[in-house]
Amino acid sequence: MNRTTKLKILYLSLAVIVLLVFFGLKVFLEVGNNPLLFAILILLIPGRLTGFYWKEMLTGRRRMAAKQYSEAVLEFTTFIEKLKQKPWIAKLIWLSPSFYTVSAKAMALNNIGACNLEAGALDEARENLDLALSEDDLYPIPHYNLALVYSILEEPERVSHHLSTSRDLGFIDDAFDRSVDRIKLAYANYEPGARI
Repeated sequence: MNRTTKLKILYLSLAVIVLLVFFGLKVFLEVGNNPLLFAILILLIPGRLTGFYWKEMLTGRRRMAAKQYSEAVLEFTTFIEKLKQKPWIAKLIWLSPSFYTVSAKAMALNNIGACNLEAGALDEARENLDLALSEDDLYPIPHYNLALVYSILEEPERVSHHLSTSRDLGFIDDAFDRSVDRIKLAYANYEPGARI
C-alpha cells in the first residue's frame, strides 16, 4: 500500500472518529440539535490555524485558479521563504488533509511548477517539479505534472514513466482526486486571510 492510500485512510478514519466523538458528546452533554454542524465547526479550527500561517499558499492557490500564474508564483515563493524563517509552520500540514505529500515546501514547489507549465515555461516547470520531488520523492502530483510537461515536449517514454509512477504513488486523477483538488480550492477561496 502506498503512502497516499495510507494518508487517505488516516484522514478519513480521523473524520469518522471525530464525528463519532461528537455524536457521543451530544448524547452525554446535549450539545444541541445538530451535532454534525458542531463537529464541522470544531473541525474548522485546525484549518483556521493553517489558514492564518499559510496565507501565501492559499492566496497562491486562488491566483492559480484565476490563471494569474506569475502572481501565484510570487505567493508560493514568498511562502517558501516564510518556511525558511519559521520552519515550524511546515508542520501545520498535518492539520489539514494532505493526501499526497507531507512536505509543505514540496507542495509549494509543485504549485510553482504547475504555474510554469500553464504559462508555457516548460524548463522552469520541469526544474520546480524536480525540486518538489527532491523534497518528497513519494509525492505523486509532480510526477503527473511532469508527464504533462513531457507530453508537450513529445517524449512518450518519459510521459509513460511519470504517469505510471504517479499512479503507483496513489494519484490516478479519478473523481476522488479531482474532488480533493476542488475542496482545496474551495478552502483557499473561503479563507479570509488569503488575499487576491
